[in-house]
Amino acid sequence: MTVGMRYPGDPIRYSDTPDIPANTSLRRCPTLTASWRYSAERLNALADRLADRFTDAWFSVALAGSYGRLDAGPRSDADFLILIKHAPSTTAISPVIEHVRSIIQDLDIPLPNPTGLFSSAISIETVTDGIGGKDDGLHDLARRMVLLLEAKCVYNEKLFRDATQCVLDAYMRYSHKEPDKQPLMLLNEIIRFFRSVCVNYEVNFLNEHEKWAIRNAKLRHSRVLMYFGLLSVVLNSSTKTDKEPYIRGQLGHTPLERICHVYSDCGESDVTNLLGPYNVFISSINDPDFRGSLEKAEYHNRYTYPEYVLMKTTSEALAAELTRFVLDRRGHWPNKILGYLLF
Repeated sequence: MTVGMRYPGDPIRYSDTPDIPANTSLRRCPTLTASWRYSAERLNALADRLADRFTDAWFSVALAGSYGRLDAGPRSDADFLILIKHAPSTTAISPVIEHVRSIIQDLDIPLPNPTGLFSSAISIETVTDGIGGKDDGLHDLARRMVLLLEAKCVYNEKLFRDATQCVLDAYMRYSHKEPDKQPLMLLNEIIRFFRSVCVNYEVNFLNEHEKWAIRNAKLRHSRVLMYFGLLSVVLNSSTKTDKEPYIRGQLGHTPLERICHVYSDCGESDVTNLLGPYNVFISSINDPDFRGSLEKAEYHNRYTYPEYVLMKTTSEALAAELTRFVLDRRGHWPNKILGYLLF
């Protein structure tokens, strides 16, 4: 993340190398490091263009998805979010969205779905309304959680931080009164969101088979990394007396950086079994030939496609390593917080 606070018109800068502990190495993950450099260069270019175009303080622009994780490639969409202070005015926000789309297009970055999840602005004053209520569906849950899971600001960092703090406060409202209380509401929401994404994938698979294998690969790799990045931080906060500041301090990191920091904090510096499979995934999914072959995979004979078999193998290796890491924390993390993963 950037150093210090910046005004809306000041460009935001991202480093071309991850912020990870000194005892952690990405030397064996050349694709991940190359993707990080590419993502940072694109994010910085977008931030420069936005700073040249806008000086407004009433909205902020952030990117989610592969650019939010800084593992993007040339085929990656720029899934952008427009954050605003108050309830959106169509006449005010529509030109902003069009300008942002135009700038993204000028940079030769693929545009996101114009009617997708973040096609409309997110109001800070309403984003936490109705949490857990009868009308709180996946759409509203995703708009909150993505701010904590993988968003990266490219315009107006102050408003972006205000938005993420607003969401975090909603989930940790008792932390100031009871500092020893575990952040169960946040933990439950992280789990609920990931499981909702899994169910949504199943429904889409039943209704639409097109590109199912690509969606499956992303679900079992990048969505898992996104999920575990924040989940591991919340679990690790169980050993801290200052839980809210610790979690807040990790929000500026990508999922990859968060996991590396948690591993190191727990006395493990070797992340090869974690990042090795993910490096293969990023290398494969950004390869046009591999991706094209994977898109042709038919479910009924999926194991005849070597591309599908590779993605299944790496995803199982990734899940096995993360499971191993959590189970090995018995005796380090309180049994109570581990029990909350099930009950």
